[in-house]
Amino acid sequence: MESSHLLAVLAYRFLIKYDIMDRARAVSKKAHGKSSFHGTVIISDELDKLIDSCKTKEDISSAYQLLKLQVFNSTDENSPEGMEEEVVDFETAFAELNALVGLESVKERLRKVFATHQANQKRIEKGLEPVDVTNHLVFTGSPGTGKTTVARIVAKLYKAIGVLPKGHLVETGRQDLVAAYIGQTAIKTKERIDEAMGGVLFIDEAYTLTQYKATAANDFGAEAIATLLKEMEDHRGEFAVIAAGYTKEMADFVLANPGLKSRFSTVIDFPDYSPSELMVVFKGLCAKNVIGLTSEVEDLVLNHFKTTKTTGDSGNARYVRSLFENMFANMSLRASEITGPIQTAAIETFQIPDFPNPQTIKTIAEPFGFVPVPKNK
Repeated sequence: MESSHLLAVLAYRFLIKYDIMDRARAVSKKAHGKSSFHGTVIISDELDKLIDSCKTKEDISSAYQLLKLQVFNSTDENSPEGMEEEVVDFETAFAELNALVGLESVKERLRKVFATHQANQKRIEKGLEPVDVTNHLVFTGSPGTGKTTVARIVAKLYKAIGVLPKGHLVETGRQDLVAAYIGQTAIKTKERIDEAMGGVLFIDEAYTLTQYKATAANDFGAEAIATLLKEMEDHRGEFAVIAAGYTKEMADFVLANPGLKSRFSTVIDFPDYSPSELMVVFKGLCAKNVIGLTSEVEDLVLNHFKTTKTTGDSGNARYVRSLFENMFANMSLRASEITGPIQTAAIETFQIPDFPNPQTIKTIAEPFGFVPVPKNK
């Protein structure tokens, strides 16, 4: 099986790295004419072997990084740098933002952000000096509220209006920036910045870089911050940084270093989805996957969103996706138990028995992946 297929599944299922998933699928499509690999059993076997060979989360991260190198650096032809860049215009990119469910306050803030950039362009055209406006942003809010999705669109918008030459987004986190030994963190951090040069560096759970007190033995987060700040100053206007994480923790992150506070002056908060917005997301998943909903199931799901805590570490849109996948698994099991071959009609529409039982609902709300979860203070 091609490494690009395996990387796409690993990035999606375990590390929640959607930009890497998209890039890996693009490599697969370029090499084989299709972006996904349909041998699910083979993928599962390969993934099981990989996970079994890893004893810690750091091992998973190392295997992931190695796989990325194999896929993206194997040949110039298959690397993302060798592919044609997507042509993006401002109206199309902003229409993509407006099409997202909810997030009205986020959209309004971004309208102001990009209005200032457009005003500066007009000033330059008239021979006036542009007003100093930062390209760096802080996104705050619970997981699953669309921060990564919006960051990808922001990268496209920056390119569309000429603020940055490229529209690519590089997702990263503490595991990609901080090394275990003295002197290695600056090198790792600069490598990720170099990869994002001309585009946007998206630092997920950025507060973990300042959350731990550095000691001689266990942490070099401060070194990563120092390197980041130096590169932001030395390459001002050449790339943008979007730091994201929980609201309270990100407030502490910005205040942890005077350099961070001066460079991250624009903070955009992502609210949790309302029950009706979660229902729109759920119906969108059904439509995308061509699965029908009876009115009884629709009422059941909406009532569930109204009466259940769907926020937190694996909440919001993540919770909806987990619920959808669980219901699809139940529907598939129900269809397979019918005597004879599976009939198409049996897997076309969700039925009441497909909704998970109370015990399963509890597991849907549990955190998944390897995203750091802060301790209660």
